[in-house]
Amino acid sequence: MPDFILFIRIFVPLFLFLWWTRRVQWGNAITSNVFILWGILLLKTAVGVLYLEWHHRTLGVCDSDAYLRTVRIFNSALPHHIGHYLQFLIYPGGEYLPPDLWYYIKHTRFWSDKGMMLFVKVLSLCSILGGGKTVWVIFWYNVLAMLGPVYLLKRVARFFRQDVNYIWLLVFLVPQVLFWGSGLHKEGWIISMQCFAIGAFMDLEQNSSIKSILKSRSFYTFLLALSVLLVIRGFDAIVIVIVLALFFVKSGRVIIYSFLVLIGLLFLSEFLNFGIGNYLVQKQQAYLHNGAVVSVQQVLDLQGHQVWSFVRSIPMAIAFAMIGKPGLRIESMYFGMQLLEVFILVLLLIRRVHHVWIWRFISIALLQMTFIGWVVTNQGSAVRYASVPWFWLGLSIICVSLSVKRK
Repeated sequence: MPDFILFIRIFVPLFLFLWWTRRVQWGNAITSNVFILWGILLLKTAVGVLYLEWHHRTLGVCDSDAYLRTVRIFNSALPHHIGHYLQFLIYPGGEYLPPDLWYYIKHTRFWSDKGMMLFVKVLSLCSILGGGKTVWVIFWYNVLAMLGPVYLLKRVARFFRQDVNYIWLLVFLVPQVLFWGSGLHKEGWIISMQCFAIGAFMDLEQNSSIKSILKSRSFYTFLLALSVLLVIRGFDAIVIVIVLALFFVKSGRVIIYSFLVLIGLLFLSEFLNFGIGNYLVQKQQAYLHNGAVVSVQQVLDLQGHQVWSFVRSIPMAIAFAMIGKPGLRIESMYFGMQLLEVFILVLLLIRRVHHVWIWRFISIALLQMTFIGWVVTNQGSAVRYASVPWFWLGLSIICVSLSVKRK
């Protein structure tokens, strides 16, 4: 590819993005200067690049390499025929694709996993915007990962008094700057989709009738974000639905009720033979027998047809997702930071007036930790999964430190 074409492919999308963010005053509810958000984007990109380099030097190849390899195979259909690439991009499976595309399907590692493949399609678009260069793929992925938190914080900010609004920027640095959120892993995008779903719900709460809700763009934003979560990581979508379904609970009791609803859904699944429990056990066993994983293991005694096995293991599941088990130095360090975050949050909760959304954020984090402890058996994966509830715990700390607006 000629250098000038590559230059155009890389810098025209970048220029349009910078122009748009400056024109619409992107993120002006959380910072008065868009240059700060641009700086955070560069920081997150640098963290993602350094993570890949560190991983290659110390541990070898990682999931990000597999994603990038699959993206290159995926995008190789584009020069052949743009129609083929669009078919890849749109079709959820390969059964309707023409025979000459089966070569790509055969060599595409994640084709049979719809969640993985959807993520690859997102990275494919990032690769096109970035001219196929890894550093630019990471940059555009971090743009997508930041869109959701900016969307949410604009709506959260109206509930709190704030003399210095730069405190919201901590949401992007703790823990989003962790390499799981900044590198090419699903966690950054999952956080973004959850933020879109919750931010859209906050908008819908302001509508007074079903008709106005159905006409609202927020309604379709909510459905789209929730649908993406269902495909990428189903239990993250279930957690959001459980907490938002309890919108009528206006106190800390939302935490207790959310766990009661979760247990009730497990009982309902058992009664109607939906097999949710068996599905979770199968996911647990898949992690347990993953030969590529060398890490500290935890295996809870879950029986898919007995809800009590899930209920009695909730404390152990949360403990594993929150503090892990002794064994791996790097993972133990991050678990220790997470435990410190929880300790700070508890201290602030004792002394402060709280808004209901703080309790909802905490409920989301605890439910996610429960699912992580149930399903993920190895500590190396658990600490990466736990970066999602880290976000909600960090946001809760920031919200608790602010004064709630009185109505």
